[in-house]
Amino acid sequence: MFNLRMVVNLGDAPSNRFTASSRNGRFLIATDGYPSLHAHADLIPSPVPYLHGAVGFDNVVRVEDGLVQRLEVVFNMDLLAVVSLQDNSSSSNQSPPAIIIRIRLLTLSGTQVDHPLATNPIIEIPLAPGAGIWYYLKARILGDRLVVVACQNDSQIPDEIFLVFWKTGTFYSLRRSPSRTYFPEVMFLSETSLVLVQKRDHALELCNITSGDTPNLETLCVLSLPPLQHEDLHGWATCTGDAISVSEETPPEDSCLIPFASDPNEAMLCFVIEYTLGSPPQLAIFMRRRSLCEYASRGGGQTFLWDSWGPSATRCLELSNDGIAPHIQPSGSRIPMPLDASDDEEPGRIKIRDFHPRRLRHALALSQDPSRDNDRLKVFMGPSTVERGDTFRDDIVSSLPYCEMTSEETYDYDEIVIDDERIVGMVFEQGRLMTVVHITTQHLGR
Repeated sequence: MFNLRMVVNLGDAPSNRFTASSRNGRFLIATDGYPSLHAHADLIPSPVPYLHGAVGFDNVVRVEDGLVQRLEVVFNMDLLAVVSLQDNSSSSNQSPPAIIIRIRLLTLSGTQVDHPLATNPIIEIPLAPGAGIWYYLKARILGDRLVVVACQNDSQIPDEIFLVFWKTGTFYSLRRSPSRTYFPEVMFLSETSLVLVQKRDHALELCNITSGDTPNLETLCVLSLPPLQHEDLHGWATCTGDAISVSEETPPEDSCLIPFASDPNEAMLCFVIEYTLGSPPQLAIFMRRRSLCEYASRGGGQTFLWDSWGPSATRCLELSNDGIAPHIQPSGSRIPMPLDASDDEEPGRIKIRDFHPRRLRHALALSQDPSRDNDRLKVFMGPSTVERGDTFRDDIVSSLPYCEMTSEETYDYDEIVIDDERIVGMVFEQGRLMTVVHITTQHLGR
């Protein structure tokens, strides 16, 4: 294992929110301060320069041309999209305020360079008249498509979902729904299908983007989540998982050097639902992306109750009650998580959970070998139960098998991001005027 440590100053203003992701040897870390954004990419350009120590943040994007109240930073292959919400009233002299979604399209091959394939490197989408600035945004990219979900808590302002063809700069409103219908969350299942998280009905909605001159969303089916004791108990939802690739996208040429290759057919998604009252306060629901694709292929707009699909297709885990939802970022079928002080095991160790069937069988064989010390390797084949507490109507039983490896050393990371070759651990120190991240990169050798 090869280690690298660095310290990065993420800004000159207190950070409101932190995001991190990694794909194909690229690592992105971003914070939205007030009113600036700092995004760093290409932590590790490729395995060979990395092993020679040529590691650095090649790109720094600083957005200060407007009051950024909410933003998303997403990247896919060579595209970095900075999606922000801005009050454009001063320039448009409109009343009520003119609130826009502003999308800036950059390339990861240079610092603050507009993407060469984007006809319009800045795309502006107007929101509903009279909307306040306090929207919440989520964006996802796949190929030449970018989907943005905009939600606001105001009961008079609708939730809206946009489709943007970022190369041409054209955009469409796919759906406008009553306020609080959805959480600001979306994930691509394929080039034309999405999963949305319903807030009002506590469910996953699988949709198809229709073709034609005016695209819209067609509901394929709805997968109910564990029923709640009362409505409006859910406060927030997030979905994480590897971005999928379209046929024209290829991994880096040096990807053959990566010792561990993710299997896209076994890629996992993680949905974390936070609940406003009672216990458990946070629930993580792990499932295979292909399971959702199989339900989407059935179509018909039917609704599947939780007991008919959830117990066999998911694994549910209660998260610790520290007031902050952990950033759980799957990489293929593997999901790294730091242990916190509420765990029974020694805090500071890293758990890697793997749902891949082949590696699960291998782990099961190792765990049954009496000659091995298997204290750090566990296999979970049977069902597990999350007690209903004050939140759910019934206990939650789930049984998707997985294995779990716990690190021998302790690291005390606040956040972890993993890809096929490396683990990136981050420790934060927040001062009055800045956020500093101590980053440790561990190279997983052959």
